[in-house]
Amino acid sequence: MLIDVIGIVEEVKFQLPNGNPARVVFNLKDLSGQIVRCTLWSDHATKFSCSWINHL
Repeated sequence: MLIDVIGIVEEVKFQLPNGNPARVVFNLKDLSGQIVRCTLWSDHATKFSCSWINHL
């Protein structure tokens, strides 16, 4: 199995209307310090949130 690491997740912000994640905004930072702002919506936001919480 090969795994590529593209960076670390920084500054995660969950928007939770009615307790369900409608949107997740976070930054990915690579080893050179470059930052990419990412937004996940709907089901992708829910899956990310569950994974994030389970791995803290």
